Amino acid sequence: MLSVRIEIRGEDLFCADTDAGGASTRRPLPEPSVARMRGWAAEYDKAVRTRAEEPLVRIGRDIATFLNEGDQLLARSGRDRRDRDRNRGRG
Repeated sequence: MLSVRIEIRGEDLFCADTDAGGASTRRPLPEPSVARMRGWAAEYDKAVRTRAEEPLVRIGRDIATFLNEGDQLLARSGRDRRDRDRNRGRG
């Protein structure tokens, strides 16, 4: 399973594969995208506090779609992980 950490750092989006040896990427984040990310963060916090599963699934899908716009950030991270797993004899 893919495990990534996503952060807003200043005006950039930072995405890191948390697996040992995982890649990280940083890209500029225009203001409308910052607002979307902050909105998702607020929704996520509320869903976790209320243990509402459906919003968590929807938010995860929305973020995955967002991360794959343009440079295929999330898809690349998944390919990198599968390649590392194969090289370690786990895939």
